[in-house]
Amino acid sequence: MASMRCSADSPLSRPAITVQSLSKFAPLHIPDDVIFDILLRLPAKSIIRFKSVCKAWLATLSSRRFVDAHLEFSKVRPSMLIVPGEFSWRTAFQFQVGYYRYNGGDVAEVLHNERIAADERTCCGGQVQFSKPLHCDGLILVSTYDQITVCNPATREFLTLPKPSAGVGFGRDPFTSSRYKVASVFYERGVMDGRTIWILKLEVLTLGSNVWRRIADPPDLNVRISSVHVRGFIYWTTVRRENNHPKVLAGFSLADETFSETPYPPCIEGGYVHFAELEGGLCSAVVSLTCEAAKVWTYNGTEKATWTLRFTVQLPQETITTTGVWHNYLAPPKLTFHGKDILIRGGHKLYRYSTETGEMKKVDVAVEDLRYYHPENNSDKLFSGDKVSFHIVEYAESLVPIREDMTVR
Repeated sequence: MASMRCSADSPLSRPAITVQSLSKFAPLHIPDDVIFDILLRLPAKSIIRFKSVCKAWLATLSSRRFVDAHLEFSKVRPSMLIVPGEFSWRTAFQFQVGYYRYNGGDVAEVLHNERIAADERTCCGGQVQFSKPLHCDGLILVSTYDQITVCNPATREFLTLPKPSAGVGFGRDPFTSSRYKVASVFYERGVMDGRTIWILKLEVLTLGSNVWRRIADPPDLNVRISSVHVRGFIYWTTVRRENNHPKVLAGFSLADETFSETPYPPCIEGGYVHFAELEGGLCSAVVSLTCEAAKVWTYNGTEKATWTLRFTVQLPQETITTTGVWHNYLAPPKLTFHGKDILIRGGHKLYRYSTETGEMKKVDVAVEDLRYYHPENNSDKLFSGDKVSFHIVEYAESLVPIREDMTVR
């Protein structure tokens, strides 16, 4: 590690210590590794400010070693990120995405706001439609009908990708800690035996390159939009085109950019299936059709790949809502895996379930009723639920850059 001592010409250098002062003060020496350990415990906002102390600190705080160490420290104490998208007709089809960190209490703190161009397909019925944000190492990907954006809310870096897509996955190449990739699955029209067919295609963009690369044709599967990133793989829920074939997970390796297939967990018929990461591994939560309980399965990923039932969660009655014109359909609660806990949200209610103790605890905050604090104008904002789409994701603050000219050294 380069020395973190500031040179005499640094911005914060002071006059030389005089002989008289030496008699009053003992020289202070703090080892570089101690300074390093202190700094990585600070929030990203403070670290960014300290980069201007001197060249030595700038080099250290921008190094890959420090960025990775700060990220690992942040992962130990993750927080919730609430991402509301608000649409306004007055801004020529734009909507504002906010990134709000919530650590308890009745106020969520804004990290960053960004206005994103949209069209009438994105803003359906006056409410903005965007997919559940994807999180990887402090970077948040938001996908709408017509474009994809990546943001680091802590550093306020924002990137719009060169073209939109349908089913998007996002994650990190496990063999290169600074290489993040966006994978996009879509269908192209083709002709076979005089009839129109739709062929599954996949393209990959490495953050910093700004170029989509076409990957060899993936398996002949019907791919769903949602995805999850676990240990260097992006998984999409799929079903084989042939009749009488079971559903499978299509796993795309971000390291060698190849496909593999993973079987679904057992007993999924007649339930709502949600895939996620739990304790560093792939898991699935199967919510019963009555929305009364959810079975959580974990996948071992070995040669004899098997799913194991970890636990069954009895869902709170308050989280069961109805949908449809006549409110005659049950709407399953939304589950978000947060460290070793599961966040269960239904309607305006939010619960936290501990996978270690089995305790179910109500979180005394409703997402739609939460006050969102803006430090710029020192005021709170209350979103209108009928014009805003809300998503909740696990979040670990980081200094990971997203642009080519800010590649971590």
